[in-house]
Amino acid sequence: MSLPVVAAALMVVLAAVLIRVVNWVWITPKKLERYLRRQGLPGTPYTPLFGDIKKNINMLMEARSKPISLTDDVIPYLLPLALKMFNSHGTALSLPICFYFICDSRSFLPLVCIRLIS
Repeated sequence: MSLPVVAAALMVVLAAVLIRVVNWVWITPKKLERYLRRQGLPGTPYTPLFGDIKKNINMLMEARSKPISLTDDVIPYLLPLALKMFNSHGTALSLPICFYFICDSRSFLPLVCIRLIS
């Protein structure tokens, strides 16, 4: 095999990998976000690679740094981001439902939250 053929094959493979990565990181989550918004669900915009994880961790650390007593509500302590999302976005449709983006090891998915107790 000559060097130009190997280089061309390598470029084709790299282009295919790049297309798959862009589809995984950007196109699929934006399609999901657009679909959920067309359904009328409010939520945060998609942030590549991390979603709302940074915001969630910061809010958890802040919430857990405050003392809690036995009579306090535990929801702000355990799920501060979800509570904030319900308070800010959950009343748009008069429905207690919203979404925010989380990340797992395989994909970036919108987490749809339904608050059953208001």
